[in-house]
Amino acid sequence: MNIFNYVVAIIYRFIIRFLLHETITHDEARGCLNDMCEHKPDIIYFCNKPTICPPCEEKMKKKLDSFYINNLKLELGKIKKATYYIIADFIINKPILSIIIGIVSGVLLSILSNFLYDFIIKILKR
Repeated sequence: MNIFNYVVAIIYRFIIRFLLHETITHDEARGCLNDMCEHKPDIIYFCNKPTICPPCEEKMKKKLDSFYINNLKLELGKIKKATYYIIADFIINKPILSIIIGIVSGVLLSILSNFLYDFIIKILKR
């Protein structure tokens, strides 16, 4: 989890609460900006790519300008997962391809290091 993503999402949450003069939260984790985040895995899910769910958006439209809501969605879209979690998700979702990539890259690195070693040895013998 990237702490920067968490702080930015919390700041946006408090700004919305301030502008609406009310708290809109829901218990289930939807990846929404207004998730309650009762459990630690919910926080990671919340920070990956927060959005605004349709029920929360409807509540916000009653008191906020649609221009502000659209800008908020654009800003939330700029929050990205950390590279570690992108790679971890790829490995979990495509394990066979991950193994193939690991084997091929290992073999290529071995061949490259062998050529580099032979090249250095030839230079040093001169």
